[in-house]
Amino acid sequence: MSQKNMCWSFFSTLIFLGIFGLSAQQAPNKQAVRPNDEQPVLIEAHLAKDDSYQANSMQLVVNIQIFDGWHIYAHVSDSGMFYETKLELNLPEGLKKVGEPVSPAMEADGEDMEMFVYKGDIQFRQPLAVDPKILNKQNPIKLMIGYSACNDYMCRAVQFFEKDLYVQ
Repeated sequence: MSQKNMCWSFFSTLIFLGIFGLSAQQAPNKQAVRPNDEQPVLIEAHLAKDDSYQANSMQLVVNIQIFDGWHIYAHVSDSGMFYETKLELNLPEGLKKVGEPVSPAMEADGEDMEMFVYKGDIQFRQPLAVDPKILNKQNPIKLMIGYSACNDYMCRAVQFFEKDLYVQ
């Protein structure tokens, strides 16, 4: 094969790949994001349809993944040394909480039974009543979660997760 034909063959292949959306370089595999020692806590929040209460209801769902060997505090003693995980919810007009939030199980931290922690994958749920008049409006639910991740050797500085959620 002449050099001219080889060159034409090469460019024809590139044009073919470009036209049919094929790439000689594959995109890297996307790994599921999981917590690690550098980032021991990951938080995701969304609104979910909820038919268990009434027709116009939904739930705020907060999923927290905590890396093995780490924890966040569910309840702390009055010593003031540790930061208790706090979820704050600012609801726009037309939304209201229905009952108390559904919280995950907590474990005693030590033998004194004064402090409790969350470990592993946990979930908070807050049922909400929705006035149909506010659907598709741009008034967000403002969620803020404060927490401090600790392991057996240290505690990280207090972190804040903030997210605006919209009722669709």
